[in-house]
Amino acid sequence: MMTTHHDRHYKAGGDPHTLADFMALRAEMNKLSHPARPDINWPYAEQLARGLLEHHGADLQTVAWYTLARARLGGVAGINEGLTLMESLLVRQGKNLWPQALPARTEIFRTLSKRLRQVIRTLNLTPEDVESLEQAERSLQSFDAVLQRLEIAPENQLSDLRALLHSTATRFESLDPAPALPTAPPVAVSDAELPGTLVSEEDAAKVEPVPDLKRRPKAEPLAPPSPAKRPAPVAASTPAAAPRWKPFIAGMVTMLAVTGIAVGGWLALRQSDLPPISVTQNAGPIPGLPATTPPGPVDLPQTQRQLGELARLAPDWAVSYGDQLVHQALIRWPDQAQPLAQQWRQQLSAGALPAENLIGWSEGMQQLQRARRPAQCPRRAEGEVPDGERTENRSICHHAVV
Repeated sequence: MMTTHHDRHYKAGGDPHTLADFMALRAEMNKLSHPARPDINWPYAEQLARGLLEHHGADLQTVAWYTLARARLGGVAGINEGLTLMESLLVRQGKNLWPQALPARTEIFRTLSKRLRQVIRTLNLTPEDVESLEQAERSLQSFDAVLQRLEIAPENQLSDLRALLHSTATRFESLDPAPALPTAPPVAVSDAELPGTLVSEEDAAKVEPVPDLKRRPKAEPLAPPSPAKRPAPVAASTPAAAPRWKPFIAGMVTMLAVTGIAVGGWLALRQSDLPPISVTQNAGPIPGLPATTPPGPVDLPQTQRQLGELARLAPDWAVSYGDQLVHQALIRWPDQAQPLAQQWRQQLSAGALPAENLIGWSEGMQQLQRARRPAQCPRRAEGEVPDGERTENRSICHHAVV
């Protein structure tokens, strides 16, 4: 590491933007804000800054970059070196340092404070660095006083840096080891109980001395247990691995049950939308009987009841029932049921009466309806009705009564 020269007196320089070393130094410092975060050659940056200070003269921007390079290379000691150099330059020739514009100076100090706080957070500090942190805090207080005298107020950025140094030093101070126990005041219990004191043989025989705390690391309880006395490890992995598949199986069973219930409900709702078909239980086909049957008990009332149920059915019950079956099949299977519907229509056409017989069928139905209404037969006297009409009416009423 290069030797420090913060105690040297540098002359005030002018605008360094046209110098090759300054442009190279600025290129290195611009890497801090580059999106790709390239590595910075900090020893090279320190060498460029020192060369500018020695040959061109001091300016605030070069000194700020020199302080940042020393902080990266020397830690807290480098921060102290850079702050001391900048304070001495401001005290001797603060009015002549470049840049002289107040906004430009404020921006330089603000950026330096921000970068130094980033450096402190990345340093691997130890309790041995507390003295250097306190020195940096004192240097920063003195430097802040100089800035206030020159009316350079960097928007409380230096106060944030000083607070960070103070909190870091306080944290390490709290981690310092406690004072040694022998220097603590003795407890007034018994003179024979104090460690490290001379006692008589009689007192030593009567009172058991307290063991020395300095030898505590060699005591048996703190020694690592031997492999023979070490308890066998509990096989906790076996019972812990058992419940892993049980929740999975329970979840799968629950999912299947819920899916089955949902599908069953959907099918029930789907079937409820179809038109219901009421079929008489006893209207099915009568199984064929053999030609000869063994004699058995006479059960004509059962046959009579079945014939009565058939008589109560509408004459077109079979056709209506078939139409409902075809309609239901077309709703459930629109494409596959088309041949079935066509076959059913062909059967109905084949069983229908010819056109020339429809008139006779209509007349027969009218006569049947007149036969069912005997009360509407004409009740005129025989003398008022011709012989032919009287004979016809009497025949119709006779058949109706029968």
